[in-house]
Amino acid sequence: MNIDELYKLAKNTGITTHTFPCPESKAISVKYGENKFIGIDPSVVKNEYDERLVLAHEIGHALTDAYYENYSNPINVLRIENRANKKVVELLVPKKQLDKMLHENTTVFDLAQHFCVPEEMIKKAVWLYYKKQLP
Repeated sequence: MNIDELYKLAKNTGITTHTFPCPESKAISVKYGENKFIGIDPSVVKNEYDERLVLAHEIGHALTDAYYENYSNPINVLRIENRANKKVVELLVPKKQLDKMLHENTTVFDLAQHFCVPEEMIKKAVWLYYKKQLP
């Protein structure tokens, strides 16, 4: 998904996006009642590549209801972040597309370039989809 498709997905699933000052984390996702909001700090987001990754991550929180409070314990924070990150992989590295690319004998670097994601996300996708670990 490109950045425009991500913003469209947010809108179509009832997630409101705003610019919001949050320099420590680049973005924040919150749920208030049944309403979901994503705030992105444009002064901290470096470029469109960065914005796309940040937006996908926050959408991941919203779509999986993976929210936590300041007082959440570290184990819960890791679980919640993991749920959001799994959704990011599904959004940015769809399994069907990855299946096609893997048959072309490509490297992790090539896959990362193709999907416009960090190499670590490709490794996570391969683990999530195929339960195989890449070096």
